Amino acid sequence: MQTSGSRYVSVVLVLLVAYFTYQWWFNPQRAIKRQLGALAATLSVPDSGWSDADRLARAAVLGRYLASNAHVQLGPAGPVLTSGAAVAQAFRAWTPPAGGLDVESVDVQVTVDAPTAARAFITIE
Repeated sequence: MQTSGSRYVSVVLVLLVAYFTYQWWFNPQRAIKRQLGALAATLSVPDSGWSDADRLARAAVLGRYLASNAHVQLGPAGPVLTSGAAVAQAFRAWTPPAGGLDVESVDVQVTVDAPTAARAFITIE
């Protein structure tokens, strides 16, 4: 037989689990940050380098991550690429450094404007 106190604790526990499940899995900002992590993994180069086929496959994946009107600045004073296709093309032409490259997204700021629109400002190291 449950007492009213144990029912209260059960309800609070269920609410906490629901809240943290939402925050962990369904929160739009967190989902965008997960995608940005996957984007960083796409940009990373293993120590052994990559083949031309791998470069083309990663460029195709990169093109799917970026909107057609994406703006990407390459370095503090570098050129600004104004489309996802331009970024993918620059990526295909890029020669990675010897020894590989580990890419991380840092200083991520996500603003959800609407259910289908968001803005992300990222620094990639």
